[in-house]
Amino acid sequence: MKQLAWVVTAALVIAALNCAHAEHQQSKPQQDGEYHLAAGKTYNMHAHDHARMLLKYAGAGDQVPADVVQDHVASIRFNTEAARKSYIRLAKSSGASAVLVQKVEQMQKRLDKVNTELEQLEAHAAKNAVESRTVIARANAVSRHLHANHDDLRAIDDGFYDSGSDSYYETGEGHFVD
Repeated sequence: MKQLAWVVTAALVIAALNCAHAEHQQSKPQQDGEYHLAAGKTYNMHAHDHARMLLKYAGAGDQVPADVVQDHVASIRFNTEAARKSYIRLAKSSGASAVLVQKVEQMQKRLDKVNTELEQLEAHAAKNAVESRTVIARANAVSRHLHANHDDLRAIDDGFYDSGSDSYYETGEGHFVD
């Protein structure tokens, strides 16, 4: 009898967990959109980290070696291109609103400006070491564009998640955000 009660209790607990899990399941398009949002946000942050590293190096001396500039420019470019792909997929995700598509277009334009700054930095680095003030000016411009994209991405996040929710972490709702 005790075994039967235990089996029934276990079955009820499993059923309750399955119900709770089913309540928090998302549609595939919603899940894909959240993933592409988080991936774009992550790549954007990585690109921004490399711009900040250039700023720190440039702030410590009069020149930045060409190889340092080239390494960080390559990393920024890789991450901004990966972010761009994620933004495109986010905009193409089912249920993407006109506002979301417009934000993605704005972020893409900023990434174009980032590429222009990177091209100018590369041109300077092709010659030799780059004056710190040049690196600072270009890296600051890159940083501003990437920071503006980050702000837009956080605003988009708010449309996907309720980070103030009690179940934000327990249900996995915040899984892709953090």
